Amino acid sequence: MVAGTTSRTAGGSVAMAAGAEFERIVYRPGGARRFLLAMAILLLLPFAASVPIMLVQRLSAGIWLGTGGLALMGLAFAIILGLLVIQFIHALRARVELGPEAVEVTLPAGRWLTPALAYQSRAVRYEDIQAVETRGEVYGGALAPVLMQGVSLITREGGKVPLGHVNAHCEDPALPCLSIGCEIARRAGIEVQDRGAVHRKMPQPMTGLGLMASVSSDTPLAPEDMARISARHRQVTIGIVAGLAALLAVGLAMDIAGGPVGGTSIKAGSTRK
Repeated sequence: MVAGTTSRTAGGSVAMAAGAEFERIVYRPGGARRFLLAMAILLLLPFAASVPIMLVQRLSAGIWLGTGGLALMGLAFAIILGLLVIQFIHALRARVELGPEAVEVTLPAGRWLTPALAYQSRAVRYEDIQAVETRGEVYGGALAPVLMQGVSLITREGGKVPLGHVNAHCEDPALPCLSIGCEIARRAGIEVQDRGAVHRKMPQPMTGLGLMASVSSDTPLAPEDMARISARHRQVTIGIVAGLAALLAVGLAMDIAGGPVGGTSIKAGSTRK
C-alpha cells in the first residue's frame, strides 16, 4: 500500500494529499466461509424439517414417552439453524471497501449481539469524516458478561456510520472493524478516539435476553472492572464447555452401562408356555 503523504499549509494545518495515492482495499467474508455455512445449513435442514413431522405423528398416535426430549432437540435444531442462516446472510452481504477517496460500507443496520437481518449501504468521503470512535460495551450481569467492541465513523454533519459491533474477544478476521477504523482514520488524516467502555443495561422487556441495548443507561467502567469482566467471561466460557463435555460423558457412560437396546436380549429357541 502506498502511504498517503501530507503537506503543511501557510497556516500550519495538515492537508491530505490526493486520494488517488491510496489503493483500493475490500474487506468481506471469503468464499470458503460462504461454502461451509451453506453446506452446514443443507446438512442440518433435513433433520430440522423432520423433527416437526415426527412430533405430529407421535402426538396424533398418543405417544408421550420421549416426546419432550424430541421437542427439545427440535428447538435446538431451530436455534442452530437460525444462527447459521444469519451468519450466511452476513457472509453474503457484509462488505467494506476502502477506495482512493471514499469508504463504501454495506453492514448490518442494528446493534445486536448477532448480525441483524437488515443491512444499510453508505458511502462517505474521507474529507467528510470528523472522527473515528471506538467504544466497549458490556452486556449481561455478573453471571455471564459479554464485552462487545464498536467502531463508528462520525461525519462533519453529525451523522454516525457504524463499522462493526463485535465480540471483543473474537474479532472477525474477514471484517476486523478496529483495523479498518484505524486505516480509515489514517486516510482521513485524523486520530482514532477511544471512548472507553460502558455497561449497557437491557430495557424491558429485553431484560436478560441480550437482544437490544438501552441507550439511556450507561455506566463508565474502570480498567480494573474491564479486567474483572474479561476474567469472568473466560471462566463462564470454560464452565459451559466443561459442563457440556461432562453431560456428553455421562450420557455415553449410561448408554454403555445399559447394554443392548432396552436392556434385554432374546434367546434363540426360547418359548413361552
